[in-house]
Amino acid sequence: MLPITSFPSAGVQRSPTAPAINLSTAAEHLGAMIRFKTVWPGPQGPAPSAELAGLRDYVAKTYPLVHKALVVEQVGDSLLYTWSPTTPSRKDPILLMSHLDVVPVEPGTEGNWKHPPFGGVVADGKVYGRGAIDTKGTLCAILEALEGLLAAGGEPTRTVYVAFGADEEVNGTGGAGRIAKTLKARGIKVEFAIDEGTPIIDGDRVGIPKRAAIIGLGEKGYVSVELTATGPAGHSSIPVPNTAIEVVSRVITRLQTNQPSPRVTEPVRYMLQAIAKEMPLAKRLALQAGKLGEWLFTRELMKNAATSALVRTISTPTIINAGVKDNVVPEAAKAVINFRMLPGDTVDSVIARVKEAIGDDKVSVAVMDNAHGASPVSSPTSSGFVAMATAIRAAFGDDVVMVPTLAVGATDARYFDEVATDAYRFSPYHLDAEDIGTIHATNEKLSVRNLEGAIRFFQTVLTETAVLLR
Repeated sequence: MLPITSFPSAGVQRSPTAPAINLSTAAEHLGAMIRFKTVWPGPQGPAPSAELAGLRDYVAKTYPLVHKALVVEQVGDSLLYTWSPTTPSRKDPILLMSHLDVVPVEPGTEGNWKHPPFGGVVADGKVYGRGAIDTKGTLCAILEALEGLLAAGGEPTRTVYVAFGADEEVNGTGGAGRIAKTLKARGIKVEFAIDEGTPIIDGDRVGIPKRAAIIGLGEKGYVSVELTATGPAGHSSIPVPNTAIEVVSRVITRLQTNQPSPRVTEPVRYMLQAIAKEMPLAKRLALQAGKLGEWLFTRELMKNAATSALVRTISTPTIINAGVKDNVVPEAAKAVINFRMLPGDTVDSVIARVKEAIGDDKVSVAVMDNAHGASPVSSPTSSGFVAMATAIRAAFGDDVVMVPTLAVGATDARYFDEVATDAYRFSPYHLDAEDIGTIHATNEKLSVRNLEGAIRFFQTVLTETAVLLR
């Protein structure tokens, strides 16, 4: 029988001293942040320096109490804030995170937006624009929470760090990566960090009747592999066997049709325990039936492409490049395959699998930059997790179920593996499938209600763990 872990579930007492939130002002602030077009053209830059500088100047002017009370450091194009207590604390600091940059708008789709993608328009109870959800909404919410707490006389009881990276969307090495190295060099260890992740979703998406807060306890590893195949070149009118394109295509096919077997890792086992408690008795007993329960659970997850990523190390061909003319057989073909690895798999094990699939000395393998293994798994019962659960219910209602799991995408939090004891991936919004579908896509928008919830979430995390209101 699978044991049931006691994740935080009690109701919360909402503090009567919680600072008031001026929602209309906060929404206008988010709209203004969206108007800074902080888009990188690619991983190699050049950086959108002027737009990033404009955004940094804007937040400095808009949140004067934050920029007076906290030490502000510019780390490259990124920002690191430090809020220190008057009396040193024995407790490790906490870290709140977001990022300043956003993904571009696909050229030619601008006219499909209800409002201009970088207009930051507030209308119909929503703030429209690129980055509203990912993640200028979080950026705004953290700053609004801090400014409100300072205005209410809040004082830190332990150090609070806030990190706003400038290049998360193009790998994060110069932003969060550099900030993490800075903190590590100073010998700083934080108790927990909170970065972006999955939001609160409707429970039917995970088979339960209540809303579910999906909290990433860790994230999958990442490696991209470039395959280069060579073969005979020539004129397309003369049949040539085993061309470079054929060779690299066969390798891709072998990899995609021989995927590793699915398996349940520790964070997904926590997810199973959390949702089992909310299911009808028959389903709960089935899910608790040891290995059989895990097998049944895995089989259900494998029916959906999104959820199957929770139990598989996946490979996805993302780039293929060969040939320059329709009647010329090229002598080389290149393909890039991106792997997202479960905990327990490594970059080396992925490369070994690729080489096994190749079986052809005409194909070379190169590991691309920014490869990393899966992150450590954080605790679902720590004081940081409990504070998050309290904050989620304070902001979104007592009926929200905490569902710890594995984050399938990469976040800036991975750079803090050696700095943070625990790192959680969660976006403090309640989003439906339509809202989620606008992330990195057309008509990205955040409701003003969700912005309010995010501000209240960060206020509560801070007052539960690090800030005293007098």
